[in-house]
Amino acid sequence: MAGLRPTTVRARGFTLVELVITLVVIGIIAGMLAPFIFQAVNGFTDTRARAELVGKGRLALERLARDVRQADPGTVRVQANELRFTRVTVDLGAPDTDLVVSYLGGVPHKTYLECTPVTVQGVGDTIVWNEGGAQGRLLDGVTDLNFHPNPGNARRPVVVAISLTLEEDGSSIDLHREVQVRNTQGDACP
Repeated sequence: MAGLRPTTVRARGFTLVELVITLVVIGIIAGMLAPFIFQAVNGFTDTRARAELVGKGRLALERLARDVRQADPGTVRVQANELRFTRVTVDLGAPDTDLVVSYLGGVPHKTYLECTPVTVQGVGDTIVWNEGGAQGRLLDGVTDLNFHPNPGNARRPVVVAISLTLEEDGSSIDLHREVQVRNTQGDACP
């Protein structure tokens, strides 16, 4: 035992200087990466907001297109940013509908039509929908709304071009849609 020397055990760990240097290096790396991370997050939120805006605009255009397709071709009227038409829908014979009798192969064919006057108008930043006296808001955030009718002829149906510009939270989109009036009843409504 006399020949044994006491050994010193060195504690394994980090010194305070090593910890401070590590924190400084991590801070520098984080400072260089932060702008890229924030740019990606901002890009994601901007893309999501723009996609929601496009979705709202497309939904409004699809509703307009559906009703314009059912319009009586002789009733489509455009004045500035206002579109007026009479929507014709086939009904199964409700008492408040118009009866039209057509002849298919010499046999009378009864069709009941419901004629509903519709007005679509840009009022301020809102598209206002007035259908048969009932009024509602179709879409907000509208900065521009235009209707351009293209009258048809014997071979080509009436086409209405709808242009819409929406703006929300600094994002702006332009949507355009051309709709054919596909009503086969002709000038059925008075």
